[in-house]
Amino acid sequence: MDTIQGIFDEFKTMYDILYFVAPIVMFIILIAMKRNATKAERDMDENHFVVHQGKITVWIGIICTVVSGALLALSLFIHLDEWWYSVAFSAFLLLGVYLAISSIIWEIKVDGNEVRFRSLFRKTKVFSFDSISNVKVREHSAYKVKKLIIYSGSEKLFYVESHCIGYSYFVARLEEKGLEIVATEEFYGL
Repeated sequence: MDTIQGIFDEFKTMYDILYFVAPIVMFIILIAMKRNATKAERDMDENHFVVHQGKITVWIGIICTVVSGALLALSLFIHLDEWWYSVAFSAFLLLGVYLAISSIIWEIKVDGNEVRFRSLFRKTKVFSFDSISNVKVREHSAYKVKKLIIYSGSEKLFYVESHCIGYSYFVARLEEKGLEIVATEEFYGL
């Protein structure tokens, strides 16, 4: 039991390092996602394509689930006095499961003028490019991630981020349809 407690004490020290390492890891992941998206877009057709999350997003969700599950089991096994560790590990476990599942399900299918948007907690929306009234774009200054927000009137239909596979084809299609992409303020959350 002392060995397990010693391992967990080392983890507490490693937790302090996380504040320094997390932004660097996030930046590296986003660069890898953009490169993957650019490589995958080479084989797409301009009239029929799918915008979706890359496989790396699914793997991040799976790794987050496995690591958080292991740390949750470890924290429950050694009966920590600090209850918030178990709560934090449970939250990251749920976040990992959500990320993995939603990355697989989330997609935008473009077939000519028709757009189909599917996400985890919403039913599939089907609409045409003609029903899109305006498009706003926000950019995260630190990570250089662009977030397109698509509207039909005052209703927000969906958003798509620049690290998604098929993003550049979607932007080109919006510009081809004559929709103006309006820049808005920077955003800080992903």
